[in-house]
Amino acid sequence: MRLLKITLIGVGLLVLLKIVEIILAKFSPFTILFHQNLLRSLQLLVLAWLFLSLLLGLIMKNTTRLAFRISTLVIIFFTLAFEILFGFWLQRPSRIPSFLRTAFSQYYQINYRKVIQVESNCSEYDPQFFYRLHPNVQCNFSNIEFSTLIETNSAGLRDDENSLAAPDVICIGDSYTMGWGVQQQEAFPQRLERISGLKVLNAGMSSFGTVRELRKLQVLDTANCKWIVLQYCDNDVEETKPYVESHYNLKTSSKPAYDTLVKRYEWNRVYYPGKTFLSVVNSWFSIIKSRRKQDSLVHVGNLGVSMHETVKLFAETLSSFNIPLENKNLIVLYANEKREADFRFTNELMQLFERSPYSEKFANKVFLLNTSNLITPNDKYILDDHYNAAGHDKIARAIKNIIDQHPPVLTTTQQ
Repeated sequence: MRLLKITLIGVGLLVLLKIVEIILAKFSPFTILFHQNLLRSLQLLVLAWLFLSLLLGLIMKNTTRLAFRISTLVIIFFTLAFEILFGFWLQRPSRIPSFLRTAFSQYYQINYRKVIQVESNCSEYDPQFFYRLHPNVQCNFSNIEFSTLIETNSAGLRDDENSLAAPDVICIGDSYTMGWGVQQQEAFPQRLERISGLKVLNAGMSSFGTVRELRKLQVLDTANCKWIVLQYCDNDVEETKPYVESHYNLKTSSKPAYDTLVKRYEWNRVYYPGKTFLSVVNSWFSIIKSRRKQDSLVHVGNLGVSMHETVKLFAETLSSFNIPLENKNLIVLYANEKREADFRFTNELMQLFERSPYSEKFANKVFLLNTSNLITPNDKYILDDHYNAAGHDKIARAIKNIIDQHPPVLTTTQQ
């Protein structure tokens, strides 16, 4: 009877937390990320309390209240003690035990780090591209493993003003191209400019997908451009899929939608006692669970798409923009975010471009580069999923090798 009472209390608390989660999801959209994390942490505490209470109930007969009190105090003590330890590890990533690093990284990326496109000192709403860096601004963007200065030109790009006029190379992409986590001159577009002698424009913007990147290209000066570097990540499918399925149309979200994104971000970073420890443990359990049911799909949020479909969507998106490649070459740079090498995207894209109708458009004009060939664990941060200065240098040198080996063929008028 005593154990049944303990079980009913624990189950009742879990049901109550689930009801609260449903209510908050409906009536408090701004706090959805925060309260989901908080309630999952509370669910974990209740499960630990229930297990310990049942164990003490078996040992301490006829003392149910004492078992409740002891289990509650033990849970509180260990939660606070491990919170201190995990907080120490979070600020010193090199000391995190190897078996916990993935879980720490997941917590850091989802619930802790600053995101530049919603940091008001660096970014703002843009009616054409949803957001952009403030034009002509200097701002500091920092996280646990880096502190960087962001300097923009009049177009709100992380480059100097001179690079906007008739660049030889234009690099479009997301945060990997923009240079998240490295100083301005360490980003691979700027590094490429120094080692190649060409004028290179860094037109990367954090969280942009293929559609917005190609739209950005359309408003830039391409008259003298000989090379376009289009950097791709798996999460670009969040743009290419709705774009293709809506007949090559993707509407830019409104200013209220951006304000909501900012508020959710601010709430998500709010701290509560035990957040680091409990979130990392929850992440560790979810990682173990996901490993048991691995598949070949590309997972972005709640979206799961096969790599074959991902490649097809990218090719259709690229083809729809009709980039004039008569006097230009295109490098598609696949930034592999996984810990293991993955050549599926570039291999399937190469095969697709060899077939009609893509072969007519892109034959001998498109070159593929996969960071799986270049980047090692030493070229990435421990917590952050971005490349450090060494990684950017390797990418810049690989792009330079392609440029050196395949000079664009000039037309008669240009010659």
